[in-house]
Amino acid sequence: MGAERNSLAGMKPHVLVTGATGFVGAALVLELLEQTDFRVTCMVREREGTPPIDRLRAQLLQAMTHYESTYLEQDMIDRVDVLVGDLTDPRLSEQASRLGPVDSVWHSAASLKYRDRDMDEVRLHNVKGAAHVVELAKAAGAAEINHISTAYVSGLRSGVIPEERVPVGTETNNQYERSKVDGEAVMAESGLHHRVFRPSIVIGHSRTLAADSSMGVYGFLREMDRFVRAVRDPSELPTLTINADTTTGINLIPVDLVVSSAVSIAKSDSREHYFHLTNGAEAVVRDCLPVVCELYGLPAPRFTTDASELGRVDRILARYLDFYLPYLGGERVFDRTNTDSVVGSRLDYPSGPPLARALVRTWQDEQSVESASGVG
Repeated sequence: MGAERNSLAGMKPHVLVTGATGFVGAALVLELLEQTDFRVTCMVREREGTPPIDRLRAQLLQAMTHYESTYLEQDMIDRVDVLVGDLTDPRLSEQASRLGPVDSVWHSAASLKYRDRDMDEVRLHNVKGAAHVVELAKAAGAAEINHISTAYVSGLRSGVIPEERVPVGTETNNQYERSKVDGEAVMAESGLHHRVFRPSIVIGHSRTLAADSSMGVYGFLREMDRFVRAVRDPSELPTLTINADTTTGINLIPVDLVVSSAVSIAKSDSREHYFHLTNGAEAVVRDCLPVVCELYGLPAPRFTTDASELGRVDRILARYLDFYLPYLGGERVFDRTNTDSVVGSRLDYPSGPPLARALVRTWQDEQSVESASGVG
């Protein structure tokens, strides 16, 4: 993992992580502590109130609690440091003197906004920000950069999605996908050895299903909750019609499997650049959405791929789920040749209705606890 220089000099390798206060980024830091003896510096933005190091440690401690890995607390204290910085700063590379030499960079930070009105902000973080991180990596002497992207740079493509650079002209569903396609291009053109990791829909830990996230599947559940609250008595609703293809895969992958696979690949001798961190045992729409509706007290849904068949209430639900519905149509298969050559079947996680039920129940329980404690 670009560690030869410091290893030969008798020093522990040093890595920089961006996005460490986020869902995947925090899990990544814990995995680096678990799998390596590296020194880890996390770039954290300055904010009023809590100092960056305190904010980082609080996030990591919460992740440890959720993932049953509090035994890493002393490693965090001994091996994790903070670089105060902002990836939107065009002078970010000047922080290299404070950072010191690094062997590799893990770039996990990103804006998750997706609407057209947010295009400038999204591109500032996910494209220009990626370029700023590359400049910092070079200034700090990094030999390589590891970039956390998304499997959904596949955009509107269907069929088998290969582990390779996104083809020119690929159409995307939203500004987030577009920015991640262009962020990947920044890595490909960086001149550094680069790895692009593409997780699918990241969920909580494989053992606990606990997650520090309000995006992805959790954003979908949040919008379902808002819809149910808006209609007051969901049991009185007629059968809902959802604009979705019943055979479309819903590719859910636990966060710990994502980061453990990514770190293992980075430690391997693979010289490939693109890796799909996706579940080989994905569920399908027709099996999972009825479970979600049941747990929200809604009647079992029917499905259509013709939006003209939607009734008034169906269209209301569609507005709540506008970001998510494009992912419930079309057929795509994420090739894992590069990934499986290193980690084998590690990413094959039991899916289907049992996982959907446990996932929704866990999220609902967490929301109940937060509501009772006045959080959120």
